[in-house]
Amino acid sequence: MSIKIKVTGLDKVLAELDVEKIKKQQKIALTSFGLRVVATAQQKAPVDEGRLRAAIYSEVKPDGVRVGCTVDYAAYIEFGTRKFAAAYVATLPPTWQQFAATFKGPAGGTFDQFLNDLVEWVRRKGIATAAKSRSVAYAIAINILREGIKPQPFMYPAVKEHLPRLLQELEGKK
Repeated sequence: MSIKIKVTGLDKVLAELDVEKIKKQQKIALTSFGLRVVATAQQKAPVDEGRLRAAIYSEVKPDGVRVGCTVDYAAYIEFGTRKFAAAYVATLPPTWQQFAATFKGPAGGTFDQFLNDLVEWVRRKGIATAAKSRSVAYAIAINILREGIKPQPFMYPAVKEHLPRLLQELEGKK
C-alpha cells in the first residue's frame, strides 16, 4: 500500500533557498564546533608525555564532523577499564555506551610490553629508584589487571559542553 502526497509550492520555496550559503554556514558551524571540542578535550585530557593531548583532532565531513584521538589507549583513558569502566559507561547516553562497548577486550600487546611501559612511567614520575622500579611497576601492573583503571573523561565532556551551541548555530540562532 502506498499513499502519494503532493505538496504544492515546494518547488518555489526550494528555488528561493540559497543552498550554497546554507552549506557554507553549516561547514563554519561544524568547523568551529570541532575546534572548540579539541581545545576543551586537550585541556581535560590527562598528560604525562603529551601524546594523548597531541593526538586529539577534528575533521569536517560532508555529513558532519568527526572528533577523536589517534592514540590506541585513548578509549581506556576516557572510559576506564574493568569495574570502573562498567560503572562510568552506565551513566553515559546510549550512543556513547555503544561506542564504549567497541573497546571491550584486551588492548593488545604483551604483559612484558605493559610492564616495560610502567617501568618507564615509574622512573619518569620518580616513584621508585632505578633498582626498585621494576618491582614497583610489577605491583602496579597486577593491580591494574585486577582492578582496572578509573576513567579520566576528556572527549565526552568536551562534546557535551559544546553540542548545545552547535545545535543553535545550525538552527541559525547564533
